Amino acid sequence: MTSAFAKEEHRVHRRFVQGLIAGAALLTAGLATPVARAEDASKPTVVRLGIINAASSATLWALPEIGKKYSLDFKEVTFQRYADARTALAAGDIDAANIGPQDIALSLNQGVRSIVALAGTASGGNCLAVRNGVTINDWQQLKGKSIGIGAGSISWLMFAASVAENGLDYNTLKTINIFGSGMTFTKAMQDRQIDMMVAWQPFCAQAVLGGYGSYPGIDHLKSRAVDGLDGIFVTTRAFMATHPAALDRVVAAYVELVNRFQAHHDEWTKVYAEKTGIDPKLAAESVRNATLHYTLSADQMVRIAKFLLESGIIQHDVSGEVLQNIDYQPLMKATGKTEAELGGATH
Repeated sequence: MTSAFAKEEHRVHRRFVQGLIAGAALLTAGLATPVARAEDASKPTVVRLGIINAASSATLWALPEIGKKYSLDFKEVTFQRYADARTALAAGDIDAANIGPQDIALSLNQGVRSIVALAGTASGGNCLAVRNGVTINDWQQLKGKSIGIGAGSISWLMFAASVAENGLDYNTLKTINIFGSGMTFTKAMQDRQIDMMVAWQPFCAQAVLGGYGSYPGIDHLKSRAVDGLDGIFVTTRAFMATHPAALDRVVAAYVELVNRFQAHHDEWTKVYAEKTGIDPKLAAESVRNATLHYTLSADQMVRIAKFLLESGIIQHDVSGEVLQNIDYQPLMKATGKTEAELGGATH
């Protein structure tokens, strides 16, 4: 990829760099590990839980409801973007969260090694939508269109990878960086400032159900470099070291909820609607093509790191370090499955 592509990401992430570096300093560049101490089993362990305002967060939103069962006291902290949660993790302000699959590599690039991936969250929650009157049924039809992107988001990376794999030069496209929440995308489309949005649910669904947009005939969730993984469930090395038994319970609770919502899709939709305050019909449309899961492909995480380097988004090759920041042990205990079954590295 080219330098302009990297510059778009840089503008979005530079304000988070200080937080990431500060988090690294707190943990001596992320390498120092607090001395483990015996946990107090007489009272629930407090877990500061970062939650992104997205459909894939349904499992996290429901964790406080079953916390008592696992002797856990979840304190929720809501974020609008993965980048904000990543910064809070690096600074030690929260203990666990869902962030983007790209965020491990982005953190490592800044020297922050304190964030550890535990599981996947969902796939299929990112989306494209075109405004009424615009037709995009193949990748070549992107030429000349105004495309709203959220530089640095996982949906944007999926799109950029798909553009390259479908024979287009990203820099020849007319992209407009959309700042703020997803509502900014829908307003830009309603105002006819953009022809297509590269976003995440429920914002594409809002355009479709709102009658001013539709889904295009292209799919950006199937690139080999990035694939369609929405997010990952992570913790910090500090929490792992000081609360190892509690971490196992956190992951066990998480797995219970993933299994429940997989079996009862309507319950997932209900929790999503209640926690976000959106209309149930909008919630249902938003998750129609999404899938909750806890599996996490280590190979995919490595490919994402390589794509970030090749695109000029990061300056250091951290692909060899990514596997050191994935820990399958709690998930193996919770599921009874092997690392290979859960997505462990194949080479």
